[in-house]
Amino acid sequence: MRIGFAVIFLLSFQIVNAQWKPTNGLVGFTVNSFAVKDSTFFVCTDSGIYSSSDKGMNWLAMSNGLTSLKVNALAITKETIFAGTAAGIFNSTDNGSNWLSVLTNTSISSFTISGTNIYAGVNSGVGGIYRSTNMGINWVIINTGLPSLPVYSLVSKDSCVIAAIVGEYPQPAGIYRSTNNGSSWSIATQLPEGACALSSSGDIVFATLGLTGVVVSTNNGLLWTWQNLNGLPQTFVTSIFIYGNYVFAGLQGGGVYKTANLGQQWIPVNEGIENKYVSAEYVWRNYIYAGLRKFYVRDSSNNAVWCRPLSEITNIKTEKKEVPEDFVLEQNYPNPFNPSTNITYSLPLREFVTLKVFDILGKEITTLVNEEKPAGEYKVQFNATNLPTGVYFYRINSGNYTETKKLIVLK
Repeated sequence: MRIGFAVIFLLSFQIVNAQWKPTNGLVGFTVNSFAVKDSTFFVCTDSGIYSSSDKGMNWLAMSNGLTSLKVNALAITKETIFAGTAAGIFNSTDNGSNWLSVLTNTSISSFTISGTNIYAGVNSGVGGIYRSTNMGINWVIINTGLPSLPVYSLVSKDSCVIAAIVGEYPQPAGIYRSTNNGSSWSIATQLPEGACALSSSGDIVFATLGLTGVVVSTNNGLLWTWQNLNGLPQTFVTSIFIYGNYVFAGLQGGGVYKTANLGQQWIPVNEGIENKYVSAEYVWRNYIYAGLRKFYVRDSSNNAVWCRPLSEITNIKTEKKEVPEDFVLEQNYPNPFNPSTNITYSLPLREFVTLKVFDILGKEITTLVNEEKPAGEYKVQFNATNLPTGVYFYRINSGNYTETKKLIVLK
């Protein structure tokens, strides 16, 4: 009898704990989108950018130059991060620590990158799309064939770019498509209120239609099928995210729903989540994340980002840790810092590694690593308790690979 009770109790405990959990450091915010660069996880909010170095469990502000500014989206290249804000486009070459304005007087809703082209959607005034062909140095408007309406979301594959455009009937809102890198556009499907969010994977593209559900294309946006809700409650569908065979939809007041059959049937996966006004989803390192939207004063006490193991709501197996493709030395985080910071580096093969810290005059301060390491990703903590405020440098040597980055002690 006691054994039976213990088994039932254990099963009940496991069921109760299979649910969404709040993360730390973001309370009372509206989340607009997520992004990842190397081992740093970013979240864009109505009050700047926050980052996490521990899989999104804890968040820290890092919006120097963007503080209190609404940030809608990030575009990430190997060297640069671009932020789409209510005031234009900013870029950062130090992993988000500092930002520089590169396009002003326009509100940017979204980005997509294809090859050397970066596209930015304008969600204010007459809308439009900007394109950069030189990695963000110059931006040119590309509106041939587009209506004068806000562009809310973009996706791309090779030379094909798809835009979700919002408007009210009889304006020609809906989904537009370009097959020549945005040089000209044509309407793929006209929709009464337009489309507000896109997500793509290969040739599959999903678009949200607000109160009327979602549409899906299986041929890279050429033809579209209206899924007619199919299990989604009739409330505003604000966001969409494709991962593997699964698609996750965020609803205004309805939480998170999933489908594994291209939207033929949607199932709620809301266990434990408090505020069901979901504005963004993301999957990273075996977890699914939900960003929430702040609507009321009472929301100021609510956590803005929630997460749960992906395996709880899908049959996706835990990803195996992959061998890095190249040598990488990440920017330390946090930076500036006091008294400690983390330095992450990756090795594609077994090598002898040295990692040292120097002062601004080149004098060696300490050696953090001095040994042979197998291929993999490593994190080292550097404690600067005994160092004065100032600029320092850390350098890695591994085989023929050498790289140096700057860190700042601020007390």
